[in-house]
Amino acid sequence: MRIPAVLDPLLDSLVERRCMRLTLRLLGLAALLKGLDLFLDLPSSLVAVGTTPSGWIPPPPPAAGPLVSGIWLVAAGLLSLGFASRSASATLALLGLWLTTSSARLYGNHLYLLALLCLLASFADIRGSDRASERERVAAWPARLMQVQLSLVYGFGALAKMNSSFLSGQVLAATTRAPSWLEQPLLSIPASITTVAIEGFLAVALWSHVLRPYAWGLGIALHVGILLVLPFELDLIVFAVTCLALYPLFDLAGRPRAMEPAEPRHTESLPA
Repeated sequence: MRIPAVLDPLLDSLVERRCMRLTLRLLGLAALLKGLDLFLDLPSSLVAVGTTPSGWIPPPPPAAGPLVSGIWLVAAGLLSLGFASRSASATLALLGLWLTTSSARLYGNHLYLLALLCLLASFADIRGSDRASERERVAAWPARLMQVQLSLVYGFGALAKMNSSFLSGQVLAATTRAPSWLEQPLLSIPASITTVAIEGFLAVALWSHVLRPYAWGLGIALHVGILLVLPFELDLIVFAVTCLALYPLFDLAGRPRAMEPAEPRHTESLPA
C-alpha cells in the first residue's frame, strides 16, 4: 500500500546521531530522578490503591513496588549512560504506561510524558561509537514526533492558562514561594501574562531557525524560573529535565536536523 505523500517528510527525514544520543541520555537522567520518586513513594501508593484499581489494567501488587522501582532505576541508568538504549527506553515506556493506566492515583502528567517519550526513543537508532559516526544522520521520525510532543506541551500549557484566574495573577500569587512583595498584582499580573506568552512562543519558535536561539534562552529561563519560584517538588525537576532533553533535537546550527530531507535515492537503469 502506498504511503501518503504527506508523510514523506517525516519518514524520509534525517537527524544527526549526536543530537539524538544527547536527547536520550538526558531523558535517562530525567528517568533517574523520577525513579528516586518512585522508589520512595510507589510502595505506599500501591498499598493505597489496594484491590480496587480504577485504571484499564491491574496495578502491580504492593509487594512488587520495590522491584518495579528497581527495574526502572536500572533501565534509567542504562539509558543515561548510553547502554542498550532501545531496550532501556522500551522498559521505561512499558513500566510508565503500566503505572499511569492502572490507577488514577498512580497517574501523573510528568510520568506519562516521560513514558511516551521513552516509547518513541525505543525506535531511535543511535548505534555507532566512533567520532565520525556522531555526525552521521539516522532516521528522524522518532525525533520529529518528540519535537511535536514538546510543542504540544508548551502550546496546551499556554492555552490552559488563558483564563481569568491565571491571567489575573491569583494562581501565581497563591502558589509561589516568592517574597510577599512579588505577590502584588502590579507584578503577579505581568508575570502571569509573560508566562503564557513565553509558552505560546516556545510552541512555535523552536521550529524557526531564526527564532530558535531566543527560544532556547527563554525555554531554559522558564524552567529554571519555575524551579526557583514554585515550592520544591521533584516532579518539577523531572518535568524541566524532560522538556530540556528535547532541545538538542532543535539544532541551534540552523534548520532542524529532523526536517532535513534524506539524500535522494538514485536507481541505475538497466541497459536496453
